[in-house]
Amino acid sequence: MRSSHVTISPYFKVAFSILFMLLAFFTTQAQDLVIKPAGVIGNELVNDIAADKAGNACVLTFNQIYRISKTGKDSLIQDTISAETKFRRIYIDNNDQIWLATYNSLLLSLDKELKVRKVQIVPQLCSVNYVARDYFDNLWLALSNNQIKVYGYASRSILTKTFTFPSAPRSLYIDVDNTKWIGTESGLYFIAKTEKPKRINRLGTINSIKEYQGSLYFTALKDAEHHFYKYDKKKKKLNEIVLPQELARAEIRSFDIDVQRNKIVFASNFLAVLDLHSGLVKSYHLPSNALRCVMVDKDGTYWIGTEGKGLYVGRWSK
Repeated sequence: MRSSHVTISPYFKVAFSILFMLLAFFTTQAQDLVIKPAGVIGNELVNDIAADKAGNACVLTFNQIYRISKTGKDSLIQDTISAETKFRRIYIDNNDQIWLATYNSLLLSLDKELKVRKVQIVPQLCSVNYVARDYFDNLWLALSNNQIKVYGYASRSILTKTFTFPSAPRSLYIDVDNTKWIGTESGLYFIAKTEKPKRINRLGTINSIKEYQGSLYFTALKDAEHHFYKYDKKKKKLNEIVLPQELARAEIRSFDIDVQRNKIVFASNFLAVLDLHSGLVKSYHLPSNALRCVMVDKDGTYWIGTEGKGLYVGRWSK
């Protein structure tokens, strides 16, 4: 019995590839981001947003904490420490432990009953700019007094180890290799096994650092303009991703990465979405012209915190 073979023309293969790319392009273009008020917080200023492993969002205002479940049910977590406590950042570690950085010298946490618990008082008149947990479960605290201090998980106290920088650390990220990446007002530093800070560049004030596909992405403010960079950790190569002037000259307060769609989402005077494939940026204007923060959850939902107009949620149309 003879077997028959079908030979596909190379021209047909090329035509099919082009058709597939065009179909993918127009499918992407047909989708758009639909942004609506979350209807939870009202007209408050939203300082920060984070999500736990279950997909619940924790939303931080200056003096309140809200928890919004995936079912849409929301709850207010009351601050039991002091009415004067001013929240700055929220950090949820790999163990789903919630940590709260404040403007008034406190590091706080939430227990299993979602009650606020005082963990540590840092130097007076000093705000906690960022919190991150390392491989040994110690907490690294970026402080406004140009220092990073380490809170020991085992000792439940601040360790003697202190790192001092020429300017205040504004962002902090710890990768899977336990390397610490610190964005300051005078450039990007890292602390590896030698535990001595080394400066990579002097690109300006670095407010946020994220990792995606083995590279660090970060914003840098210099000479009244924002720049956006990609740093390949393996190749030790730095590239600038050029932003449109409207975004570069606005105030970029936060950004996050939409890993499902290969996009970068910026919170500025408007919401800006950068497509990493095409390099195109699309802008979305909200009732507030001051967006404070943005977070993309594991389902690809955009959580957008504003200054004085509460919380918004963005989802891509089908």
